[in-house]
Amino acid sequence: MTDLPERGSPERDFFVQRMLSDTGFYARNVLGMDTDRDERGNVTGDVGKGGIRDHGPHQECITFLDDEDQDHPYRMLWAPRSAYKSSILRAYVQRKIIAHPNISILFYMQDRDVAEARCLEIREELVNNPILQELFPNMRGHLWKRDRFITGLRTDKAGDTPTLFSGSPRTIPVGSRPNEVIWDDIVTENDLGDTALARGRRC
Repeated sequence: MTDLPERGSPERDFFVQRMLSDTGFYARNVLGMDTDRDERGNVTGDVGKGGIRDHGPHQECITFLDDEDQDHPYRMLWAPRSAYKSSILRAYVQRKIIAHPNISILFYMQDRDVAEARCLEIREELVNNPILQELFPNMRGHLWKRDRFITGLRTDKAGDTPTLFSGSPRTIPVGSRPNEVIWDDIVTENDLGDTALARGRRC
């Protein structure tokens, strides 16, 4: 995690502009993914030698996700386990939420509890991260549940679709109209033989 440049400085303006447009920069400098860390956030490797890198396959994934070419709105990121896909998506979702305050994102996963936990994790980072606390102190909105929330950044006060909400094959949300749908871990090693779930995933 990087210290924020001085308030009112060109360096801070650049920092904010970059974090709102570059998922890799956001991951490394806001979320501290510039190195490998344990579950408590303690560094377990040399900075720059772990985490989400600014080159190679990690940067290819980020460039792919950050490309907002409207001619190709549907994308599939297919990479092996331990490729930081979920970590990259976590940073991507937060960046999109801050950069586009009126956005609505559905985060869809195979397991309902895991989907809710991911939504809660993102929600808590948005209000507890020290950099975000300083830059966006009014992050918390009027809807603030573990599986759905609306941020205080939203300018469209008439919109009631959550900023972020979770879903799964067993808990398909109805009534909401997200601008973006993210599918993560739709098939896991625990349900490869579950034919009922497989039928439920067909579109």
